Parts: sequence; structure tokens; C-alpha cells
Amino acid sequence: MLGRDYPALTPKYMMHPSLSSTGPRATTTPTNSNAIIAMFSGSKTASDYFHVAQKHYEARNPKSKSQHEVAARHLPGGNTRSVLHGSPFPLSMASGRGNRVIDLDGHDR
Repeated sequence: MLGRDYPALTPKYMMHPSLSSTGPRATTTPTNSNAIIAMFSGSKTASDYFHVAQKHYEARNPKSKSQHEVAARHLPGGNTRSVLHGSPFPLSMASGRGNRVIDLDGHDR
């Protein structure tokens, strides 16, 4: 997933063509993430890369973020297992069948 969504952050060993039937994963990057990555093209710190990844995650999952904000008003950490909380917020699933789930934002996972 890292190579597909964040090619600038992908270690070289993950970009080998054998890891994907369509070539290196970095070539399948969504256009919208390119603009986010471009903001930090000159930065090389881990903190900058983390910030880019977090902003991309938040922009890609607004309905899950909204659901978490509603839940956080009623439950510590926004869920019943707050010791397992992941920052900035967990994905909320809308449906599932077999080994596939669809999150509130419509992404097939």
C-alpha cells in the first residue's frame, strides 16, 4: 500500500517490478496524492513524510473521520477498545462480504 499511495516514500526494495503484475507500485499512484507529495518534494525528514501521509489519509477518508468525531463525543477514544486507538482516526466500515470490506468513503479494502 505504501508504494501505491506514496511513491516518494517507498523504499527502493518495494519498487521492484516483481512486486506487482503491472510493474512498480509507484506507477499506480493516484493523481490527488501527487499534489500532496509535491508540497514536500524538497523535504527529507521523517516528520515531513509522516505529515504528508497523515494529510493524505485524512483527505482520502473524510466520512470515517466524521464518524470518529461523533463516536469520540460518547466513547473514550471514539471506540470501545481505546487502548487500540490508531492516530489520527480508525477507518469505519460500511459493509463486507467474504474477505472484502467497504469503508464509509466507498473504498474497497
